[in-house]
Amino acid sequence: PDIIPPQEPSRHDLRLVALQQAIPFVGFGIMDNAILILAGDAIDTSLGVLLGISTMCAAAIGNIVSDVVGIMFGTVIEDYCAGLHSMPVPQITAAQRQLRSVRFASQFGCAVGIVIGCLIGMFPLLLIDSNKINRMKQEARMDSIFQDVITKAKDLI
Repeated sequence: PDIIPPQEPSRHDLRLVALQQAIPFVGFGIMDNAILILAGDAIDTSLGVLLGISTMCAAAIGNIVSDVVGIMFGTVIEDYCAGLHSMPVPQITAAQRQLRSVRFASQFGCAVGIVIGCLIGMFPLLLIDSNKINRMKQEARMDSIFQDVITKAKDLI
């Protein structure tokens, strides 16, 4: 018997698929970027100054923290979004979900959602004094140089 391929969903349903996928990713992007920035800043102002690690190293450690938090709370965001009963649901079949157009709409929704969420999640940058970190690191370097000079001066006397 010939297998009849499923009918392509309407554009409206494809938009709903994208929207349904985008919303949880907006929440995840907000959480991910905000935590990354806050953790990276906290690490930079503490370990960065104490151990002399670079801002990029602090950001990488902040990313690890953000990823772990994302794994722990990702399902919370998904469950919350699943409970949004006012969201319109696409009227598509299980067979239609396997169509390339539906998979693309789903991936497109995820990508748009994460971009929007990450942009919103950059809000902590408005609260951070990035020059403070540079001043603290400069002071730590100067203190180290001063201690070296004092030590060498004692040896000379």
